[in-house]
Amino acid sequence: MKRFLFMLFCLVILTSCSKDDRSEVEDVFYQYPGTVATLVDQHNKEIIDGLKLKVTYTLGLENFMPTAAAFENYLSSYPKQDDEKRRLHIELTEKTQIYEKRGDRITKVSPAVLEAGTDVQLWLRVYPEYTTFIEAVQIVVNRD
Repeated sequence: MKRFLFMLFCLVILTSCSKDDRSEVEDVFYQYPGTVATLVDQHNKEIIDGLKLKVTYTLGLENFMPTAAAFENYLSSYPKQDDEKRRLHIELTEKTQIYEKRGDRITKVSPAVLEAGTDVQLWLRVYPEYTTFIEAVQIVVNRD
């Protein structure tokens, strides 16, 4: 019995010590289309201390209209405008994956392909405790 309690105690200690700082992150990804308006280099800045994420770029998007409830605070942080004219921003981090699709071929590419006017498909992550910070997990540029 003592051995069992000791092992249980060790297990509790190990699991609490191994918690990742990003454990609060939703494992839900949202997919939306958009059109690139701007790409601004952020030089690996840590924008929010608690996240410990390095932001590589801020991506300005047009024709980007997230509708999920998770985006409510994010959208309310922007002034009310006509949806087509509204420019929203998301963050690319060191973990963001960018791909270019031509026919059946998909190639990993650099952010340099994100030129103004480029249509993209976005997979996004919302951070519940930082609802105005939206991370691009994956971006696909369709060249078909």
